Amino acid sequence: MIGGRRPVEEALRRFGIVRELLIVGNDHARGPVKSLIDKANERGVPVTLVDPVTLDRITDGQHHQGVAAICGLPASCDLEELLGQASARGDKALVVLADHLQDPHNLGALMRSALAAGAHGIIVPEDRAVTMTPAVVRASSGAALLLPYTVVVNLARTVRLLKRAGLWVVGLHLQGESDLYGLDLTEPTCIAIGSEGAGLSRLVRDECDVLAHIPLNGAVETLNASVAGAVALFEAQRQRRSE
Repeated sequence: MIGGRRPVEEALRRFGIVRELLIVGNDHARGPVKSLIDKANERGVPVTLVDPVTLDRITDGQHHQGVAAICGLPASCDLEELLGQASARGDKALVVLADHLQDPHNLGALMRSALAAGAHGIIVPEDRAVTMTPAVVRASSGAALLLPYTVVVNLARTVRLLKRAGLWVVGLHLQGESDLYGLDLTEPTCIAIGSEGAGLSRLVRDECDVLAHIPLNGAVETLNASVAGAVALFEAQRQRRSE
């Protein structure tokens, strides 16, 4: 269940994800909501009018703005398919590897930043980490429905496969020897981001081509995992746009 106009709009962009659109009865004729109904009609998605109390209850406290959608979660793809997203667009690959993130809000925010920065997908581990859940989709404001994602068993082995495929793997680390802003991120790149608290695992850290830190000013010593990922992703986007 996804509540809110923007997340629902993002969900409707991906054909086959939305099973039913729920609209508060007195909102159905208004401009932004009407455009969602029109899009649902184009997609063959049934539209149901509900009362505000019912929508509050079934969205479990989400800020729904009078709109919600019942969705099926998108399926993951394999690593080859994910990397194929870049070649299909004629781009140099930019992917994210999330090393055992635990918080769905962190993963959702990271996926939204990755999509906004033009990344081609995200890689997450199968065990001891959050993967695709409704909470992740909500935290991403629907972006998680559009970003390709791959679930893998072994992150260190995946890093080796990425390097064999020609990607340069940059791990974000507080004690990284390189300044992020001094790196060339215009070539095929994977940005590896560690978990909340623990950071990059030793096995992943050892496999990275380079460990990079983000220069920080003032009393702040660390950044949230999703924020650090966003900084690195948009630095890669900046460099690629300049190129």
